[in-house]
Amino acid sequence: MIFGKGHCSCLPRRDLCMIMKMRFRLWMRRKALVIVAILGCVTLLTIALSELSGHQMGTFSVKRLKDNVKRRSTQVVLSSKQVLFTAEVAARFERRRQRMKEACRRLKLTSYRGMRHASERFIFPTRSSPVVLYCPVPKTGTTFLKKTFATANNASQVIWVDRFHVRPVDNYDKAVMFFFTREPYSRILSAYIDKLWSPNLQFWRVLGKPLVHGVRHNASLRSLECGHDVTFPEFIRYFIDGMTRGSRINTHVVPTHKFCETCDYDYDYIGKLETFREDAAYILSAINVTTSESYSNNDDVISHHIIQAFYTNHIDKTHCAKKHHILLRAWRALQIRGIISMSIPFPFSESQALSVFRTTFTLVIQKAVDKTNLIFRNLDQKQIHSVSLSKSRASRSSQSPPLLQSRDRQKKMALASAYSLVPKAHKLKMMKLMREEFELFGYEAKPDDVFASKKDRNQKIFDLSDI
Repeated sequence: MIFGKGHCSCLPRRDLCMIMKMRFRLWMRRKALVIVAILGCVTLLTIALSELSGHQMGTFSVKRLKDNVKRRSTQVVLSSKQVLFTAEVAARFERRRQRMKEACRRLKLTSYRGMRHASERFIFPTRSSPVVLYCPVPKTGTTFLKKTFATANNASQVIWVDRFHVRPVDNYDKAVMFFFTREPYSRILSAYIDKLWSPNLQFWRVLGKPLVHGVRHNASLRSLECGHDVTFPEFIRYFIDGMTRGSRINTHVVPTHKFCETCDYDYDYIGKLETFREDAAYILSAINVTTSESYSNNDDVISHHIIQAFYTNHIDKTHCAKKHHILLRAWRALQIRGIISMSIPFPFSESQALSVFRTTFTLVIQKAVDKTNLIFRNLDQKQIHSVSLSKSRASRSSQSPPLLQSRDRQKKMALASAYSLVPKAHKLKMMKLMREEFELFGYEAKPDDVFASKKDRNQKIFDLSDI
């Protein structure tokens, strides 16, 4: 029995029943807690035995690895699937560091510190100890990382310091330092598309106008006043002339090793845009920055091009470009980036474009993006099916090349189309001027997409004759 005989016999019957009910509930609650504690101990013991067993057998559980990653990364989300941190990623960073160190010694690269104060090229993303220094190389995922630092979950730990408001660092050797780089030819094309090809009134004025004055003979008065129609071959000439003379060029095309003085500092991490998701997730975890930003989302890119297009059309009082051409260039920029399929034509005529508002253009682009996703998905499925059939017919010893997704194929086609417009002599000069980039970061100096012949290249997408 729970209660002794005659317990609280002096109390009225109703009060006695109430006390007995309260004590009974307390007893049941204690019993439930004991049961939960026992079950918890059994669960922990089971997990410990399974972990020990897995370690002894030299195997591991993918689910356990994901859980460990989640704890370590503190909810770093860079895509719809959780990125797995493996020894392979760490080894990749170490190989890159060693390659860069060996190339610095072999090439005997001189110091570039005299160009400006060393601290002016770094962002201090956290207040952590040791100090974290990030060198934001343009066109290498910098916008995403800056946004990540500004909207991190641990926002109280994040500060923003740009190049004009910097703080001194006592000892760079004790700081955690990192930067991202990118395949040099595609980085230069990306800078051209974003700053000169896409509607961008600011860069047409500050970069396009001086560029036309410097490299174009017999330029029209409209081109000299606007700088709106710089071609990609002219942009390459601007890059070659600036690098050859040692004059100041736009930061978006300054080689990474010069921008970050890669041979003067002992960088801990060298990320690459080609492996951005894995690299960024690993680095953000290492410096204890947490975020829920998604790098795979194209919404920011689409929004950027739409805003720039309508801002340019609204502010451009000199009428450098017609509204139809402005919207067409924004559309083509999204095609070059692989966001809209090349098979989807621009939907507005010159007269129709005059009455197109921003909301309408946004909806049309979103429909095109949805259609593109469906097109690319079907093409990829057909490619996988075709490769599977050829594999079944071929011998087992034969090895097929890695599959390239339709979106990536379209971007590579755009790259090839752009460089097919550039004279071979200029491409060879580029290769020579960027030799250090290839040696330091392991990129191919003479890729087929850049140096292939003009045959079967779709040059129409870069045609500015009617714009």
